[in-house]
Amino acid sequence: MKTRIKIINNDNKLILFNILTFEILVLSGNEIIRDLIENHDIEEIKRYSQNPVIKRIVDFYNENVSEEQLKHNRTEKSLYEISFPTVHKCNMACKYCFAKSGDNFSYKERINYHTIKKAMDYLVYDFGKDADRYKVSFVSGGEPFLELAQIRNSFDIINDLSLKINKQIEVFLCTNGTIYDERVEQFLVQYSPALGISIDGNEQMHNTARVFRNGTGSYRKVKDTISRIKGHGNMSKKTREIWALTVLHKKNLSVPDIIENNKSLGIKHAQIKLARLNRQSELKFDHDDLCKIKKQYGDLVEHLLKEASDNDFSTINMILNNTDYFGKIIRRLMLKIRVLYRCNAARTKIAVTATGEIYPCDSFVGNEEFRLGCLDTGINPGITERFESMPVFNRRKCSTCWVRFVCGGDCYYNSYINNGDMSIPEDFFCDIQEYLVELSLVYLAKLRLYHKPYYNRLMKNISTHSKLSGVLVG
Repeated sequence: MKTRIKIINNDNKLILFNILTFEILVLSGNEIIRDLIENHDIEEIKRYSQNPVIKRIVDFYNENVSEEQLKHNRTEKSLYEISFPTVHKCNMACKYCFAKSGDNFSYKERINYHTIKKAMDYLVYDFGKDADRYKVSFVSGGEPFLELAQIRNSFDIINDLSLKINKQIEVFLCTNGTIYDERVEQFLVQYSPALGISIDGNEQMHNTARVFRNGTGSYRKVKDTISRIKGHGNMSKKTREIWALTVLHKKNLSVPDIIENNKSLGIKHAQIKLARLNRQSELKFDHDDLCKIKKQYGDLVEHLLKEASDNDFSTINMILNNTDYFGKIIRRLMLKIRVLYRCNAARTKIAVTATGEIYPCDSFVGNEEFRLGCLDTGINPGITERFESMPVFNRRKCSTCWVRFVCGGDCYYNSYINNGDMSIPEDFFCDIQEYLVELSLVYLAKLRLYHKPYYNRLMKNISTHSKLSGVLVG
């Protein structure tokens, strides 16, 4: 029984979580019930099923899903993704940058029209030829607005190809927000991209890591760019609804302050992620930071519950998406999305460099051990198999963890840079993930117990949004 059910004690309630079905059952605290669940198998418990509470537990356990079924029921690969840079350089020197300000790739060539066209053709006619839809992201290598001409070329190629194949190609453009002039403004008006801008909280927090090459902070420039875009009457709603992209690290550890700063800038959508750094970085979290991080997210949940009392959806709507570090956990639990992989790197997602080399994702760009191939010759299946063969039940430590199907395992890159093996998760990550899943279950249980209309409305909103966006995996 205990291998399938996780029991959480909170406020004299027992929150039961079915690890396989994601069902949640809340019972009044009772040591006898707890002993039954933890120390007896289901056949023994059934003998007491005339008791209405025990019957609920038996029904809860008997959901018709097995782990073997999950193993053989892999998520359909309907979305294929590619990311590529316009140039491997940046005007900033952010202290946690995985691309090392564009220096992660030794070749400094700007991407050209021919490579962009070849990369898109490879995505839709080869790598993802059976996909229903596609996504292109400009997040790797460097700052895209340093090469605005190639960004225009990319959008023209993507739009033409989308019409030709009669399939959706979603584009997401990530910028550091420091380059904004008349040419950039005209581009945003003409092409209406979905836009993400990197901002790490208020001025003091942001400027601890997001600095120009001369060491000066970038916050005021970013704030001005956000204000000008949001106030521009001729830009599309999609572009003006900027996503705030935040990296949480040792020196800006205040999640509620980050969210409040986003609200002050009129931002409604956010992605907050923990920095993935090796042990030598001054910004890397260590185990002394565990309690601080847990307190931050504990305070956030208290704030979310207060907002539920006030029928306020502003904070939960900001983070309830499939990329925010905490919000995606809540979302997966609500929609019962069970994930078997940490991400789709090398499986349905690739990163392409300016010279046409292919890597599993942006973080691995420049690491020859993980070079998948190139656009001219295609992908080496031997390397992609390393990723394909690592669902969560094949990864060390993950296979018996109770959060495995919520989490999907540690980021492959993070495991690699900290343990030298992408199959071995970082202990710090595991501690945080377990805590956040438990915290999410407490939050959802309290919504269902004390704020049922709020929970129902939230459930309706997230279900509708997921259907409209075609989101199938977390």
